[in-house]
Amino acid sequence: MTHGLRAVWLSFVAPALLGVATTFGYAPFYVPWLPLFTLALLIILWQITPGKGNAALIGLAFGLGLFGSGVSWVYVSLHDYGGMPAALAILCSALLSLILASYIALVGWLQTVMRAQASVNMCFVIPALWALFEWLRGWVFTGFPWLSIGYSQTTHSWFAGFGPVFGIYGVSLALMIAAGALAAIWNAVYLSTPKGRGGWPLALLLIVVSGSIALNHVNWTSPLGPPISVSLLQGNITQDIKWKPETIASTLQTYRKLILASTSKLIITPETALPIFLDQLPEEYIAEVSNHARSQGSDLLIGIPETTSATTYHNSVISLGNSLGQTYRKNHLVPFSEFIPFK
Repeated sequence: MTHGLRAVWLSFVAPALLGVATTFGYAPFYVPWLPLFTLALLIILWQITPGKGNAALIGLAFGLGLFGSGVSWVYVSLHDYGGMPAALAILCSALLSLILASYIALVGWLQTVMRAQASVNMCFVIPALWALFEWLRGWVFTGFPWLSIGYSQTTHSWFAGFGPVFGIYGVSLALMIAAGALAAIWNAVYLSTPKGRGGWPLALLLIVVSGSIALNHVNWTSPLGPPISVSLLQGNITQDIKWKPETIASTLQTYRKLILASTSKLIITPETALPIFLDQLPEEYIAEVSNHARSQGSDLLIGIPETTSATTYHNSVISLGNSLGQTYRKNHLVPFSEFIPFK
């Protein structure tokens, strides 16, 4: 391989492929061990490819692979359900992936600026920067926390034990520390690191993994009172017909039948189960399902949109039945699905 091709491979192609491979750690694939190795390889690429520009490019390429494959649903939302022309939907999806990838590019660039000793950089500096920028990505410009790396570790993972204690960003940090430790061990073995510097990353890796396994065995919750019965209702209304005016009546009837057939103490419908604004829902419909729940001492949660002004809409859940009625309004809407940023 020529020098030019090797540079392109190390700085763009390889990290982009690693980003794509990382998405297999998430649902519906559930391969939680895979991100540990793809992230370790990313850190190694940062180690063996000098220069701030190259480090930023490697991070950008990894991010484009990760988000380009992992948030492809944005295109479906914009084009298939939003009616946006295909070319424009592709452009918007690509721009979103580019913006999200820039956070990882900043991690790559900043870790070269910190000038820490190599093992410290891999085990602590990069993981800390990664967790920081994941947190920033979760709220800057309304936030887009999808594909935080910790979410790949929620099922049968060595690192899931940190979730109840430190939250999703704590899981991300633990995973990145472990990946950095793996990279540092590789660095010690293959790059002739001075004797003794490879031992403590191995110890760090064992501490992180064993700590999470220990936390996995802690019962963080305990039952209070006798068990209750719960019905999770799913009308199986496909998105391509859900919001069409001619299907609203049949959707309402579907959920009416499901609710009236339930004898559970807690009855839950999906998000926006009823595709009609709350103030447009017939009063007799509300009265019938509410009386059914109240007659058997049950509580009913219905997902339904509501409006509080001509231009203000909410993705809400209302409670009916035995308990005092309440309303929850979703406060972090999904960009490009529930609203279009900067439209």
